[in-house]
Amino acid sequence: MLTVVTFKWEPLKGQLESIPTQKGASKVDYGFEHVLRHYNMVKRNLHIPFNYVLITDHKESELPEDIRQFDLWNTHRQLGGCYHRLFTFAPEFEEYVGERFVQMDLDMIITGDITSLLDREEDFVYYRMKGPDGTGWRMNNGMYMMNTGARSFVWETFNEHPRRAMSKRVGNGTDQGVTNSLLDLENEAHWTQGDQIYDMRQDFLETGRKELPEDCRIVMWPGPRDAIKNPEWADNYPWITEHYK
Repeated sequence: MLTVVTFKWEPLKGQLESIPTQKGASKVDYGFEHVLRHYNMVKRNLHIPFNYVLITDHKESELPEDIRQFDLWNTHRQLGGCYHRLFTFAPEFEEYVGERFVQMDLDMIITGDITSLLDREEDFVYYRMKGPDGTGWRMNNGMYMMNTGARSFVWETFNEHPRRAMSKRVGNGTDQGVTNSLLDLENEAHWTQGDQIYDMRQDFLETGRKELPEDCRIVMWPGPRDAIKNPEWADNYPWITEHYK
């Protein structure tokens, strides 16, 4: 059975790096309301059996029992960013998620049936997104799916020499920079931006587009674009109110 896994944690004081944000952007604090919204969106739009797992440094007793909560590990947390999340590539991650999982960030809105996106058989699938300037392609770690341990060399390489792996990052991001440097992305299965999955900044805010594309199933909005904290968006994008609940 597929496990949908997401993360929520607070940065450590004195950590080495912070999660990169756009210049001048304000910090977004993702809380349990975001977890609940994400869980409800998955539940409405995924029509195959699944488990839902939250990995967090602070459990919440008010969340539904269907959301299984696990304590976040401390391994590499002092490095900051999302480096510790690279443990999802370890075979030992099976203890949390079973034999197959999809990692989904909280900063997305699910706008339609995602069954066909996640009902795939490849041992690893990643979200292929345009570069920050709208050109080129990269792995966006906001969503990837795999048989647990299928690309274990990512974790093994990073865990053995973290600073070396950090120095060889490709593009922006922390764990994302590492995966982009280590994986042979041209030869891996992927979802592609512009085909059922869209980016809030590149495909809406910067283009002036208001309506959802007909094939849209997910809108990603990584960084400071939080629909809860931008209620004025509801006036320009009515589909947010319809789906982000």
